[in-house]
Amino acid sequence: MNTNSSVKIIKCDRFGELSDYPDDFLDEWTKQLVTLV
Repeated sequence: MNTNSSVKIIKCDRFGELSDYPDDFLDEWTKQLVTLV
């Protein structure tokens, strides 16, 4: 699924270059993560 690949990419980028993402992006990612769980 496309969602699964997106999550993997975001996880990798999170550890590598977290500061490159704005707070809104991280907040949205957190909402999606909660939805998956």
